[in-house]
Amino acid sequence: MRQPNWQVERASARTLWRGLRSWLAWLNGDVAYLSFVTHQRRHHPERAVPTRAEFYRLDVERRWNSIRRCC
Repeated sequence: MRQPNWQVERASARTLWRGLRSWLAWLNGDVAYLSFVTHQRRHHPERAVPTRAEFYRLDVERRWNSIRRCC
């Protein structure tokens, strides 16, 4: 019987964990906020960068502004 190669298994588990973390960051909007902050600082340094909560509130308002019904 062959012994498992723990280094290979540990490396693949690490890769899986990194992928899961990046997917969760994308899913909860962290990637969008960090992208927005980078854009603001690069192209509009004179403007104040909104907090994460303000960013999400503005994003929800932007998406739902033209919708005036529930369904």
